Amino acid sequence: MKRRVAALALVFSGFTALVYQIIWTRLLGFAFGTTTEAIGTVLAVFFGGMAIGNWLAARRIGRVARPLRVYALLELGIGAFALGSLPLLLRLDALYAVVGVDQSSAAIAMIRLVAAALVLLPPTIAMGATLPVVARGVVASDDTLGRWSAILYAANTLGAVSGAYLCGFWLIPAFGLTGSVILAGVVNLLIAQLVGGLLSEDPDAAVQAGYDLLRSRQV
Repeated sequence: MKRRVAALALVFSGFTALVYQIIWTRLLGFAFGTTTEAIGTVLAVFFGGMAIGNWLAARRIGRVARPLRVYALLELGIGAFALGSLPLLLRLDALYAVVGVDQSSAAIAMIRLVAAALVLLPPTIAMGATLPVVARGVVASDDTLGRWSAILYAANTLGAVSGAYLCGFWLIPAFGLTGSVILAGVVNLLIAQLVGGLLSEDPDAAVQAGYDLLRSRQV
């Protein structure tokens, strides 16, 4: 039961991640005045943040007794940060009032890049940590490690593909950029509630055994 719910949660988590990526690119395109810079910035921050999140999760997850509770908090953080990114990204041009319009184009581009990275790094780091944290919470033994790691990864990828398709062809035309981000943020909050309610109770015997096994190997 826990594994199925966790896999379903990762489907929707992957869905929201690609919705954010597409919309962040659009919003940064407005601020940068060019789609090329916006795409480059979002891709660099998106994959860089996910790499950092994955690395941090791999280093620290062995110390966590209830990984699925951590996953619920990650989804909560993703939704909150993504919703908070909207007003910040829409006001990136206000940096001109701070740094002045007489700055060189290279300096302005660098300032906008750093500002966008600061806004987008927190949610992308959380996104990168979700898959290893969930895998740590539902894989109980070496016998199921390969199978369930593949299932969880496939679920997350399926959600990402669905998000890329639905966002471009359905969500943006129906809800606009702001409405689509709000919808994705609500989905993340619902995932957090679902996982917090169904999966983060006292670990069952199988998951606890897996936790003990993995921890013993780190000693």
